[in-house]
Amino acid sequence: MGGPLHVAVLGLLADSYHHLGMYDEAITTLAKLRKSIGTEAAAVEDCIEFATVKSMFFKGDFDGALDRILALLEVPKIKTSPLSRTIIMNTQGIIKLVSLDTEDTTEEQLNRVIEILQEGANHLKDVDSGAASAAFNNLGVAIRFSKSVLLQSSGGNLAMDKFHTALEKAESSQQDQNSLLKGTIYSNMAQTLLDDQEIDDSSLKKASKYAKESMLIYQQGSSSSGISEPERKVGFGRALSLVAACYEKADSAILAEGLYQTSIENFSDRHPLSKISHAGILNYYAKLCKKWDKR
Repeated sequence: MGGPLHVAVLGLLADSYHHLGMYDEAITTLAKLRKSIGTEAAAVEDCIEFATVKSMFFKGDFDGALDRILALLEVPKIKTSPLSRTIIMNTQGIIKLVSLDTEDTTEEQLNRVIEILQEGANHLKDVDSGAASAAFNNLGVAIRFSKSVLLQSSGGNLAMDKFHTALEKAESSQQDQNSLLKGTIYSNMAQTLLDDQEIDDSSLKKASKYAKESMLIYQQGSSSSGISEPERKVGFGRALSLVAACYEKADSAILAEGLYQTSIENFSDRHPLSKISHAGILNYYAKLCKKWDKR
């Protein structure tokens, strides 16, 4: 068992590994931290377990993360803590969402994910915090994803409502660490509008505004504002691709192509979750090239 300083160093080291995208190292360090704290600090074990879930999730080990999060829901003190239970339920919902196979996903599966996230958001509807903002953002993502997979004509407005609520809560809580969350929300709002094949000029202007707001946040991002360098690069790349999509829909294809190419350069193989955004950008770019001869 290590002393207080040893425990503190392990905690900082695990957090640093996670923010650097070194998820295996973060998970290994968290396991060492769990052994070091001893049984007298059992209350900290749940925090360590949740941090482990987070690193497993970003690593792309969705099955392992889900097993651990479901086990946390059975911990007695979490069962009696509405906030802790809500945060874990939201985590459960988003893990289920990103682990779905798009080709084989059923409406029942998507509805179940939305139900889980809606329940979590309902518990936090009167709270202004980063957790509440994340809950509504995740719910909006699930609704937008469901609309896209099921090829539904409706759902965009409902998703935008959730994103607006998420943004309001992020701004009201006034936490420095909400910068990453706000950047994500702005990108989600832009993408939701751009998903509409019949987007009008008014909506296109809004999408462009949201995408540029997101890009600005990531340009100015730093570790003190809760944005690590891998997260900043991926977020900036995604925001830039959405700006490119706006130019494409405004018939500025040459400018759009240059922005797509620049945005792709921001993605790293060390960040498994970034592959989702990376694939989306490549899809946007492929559609642009398909419109041109000799591309």
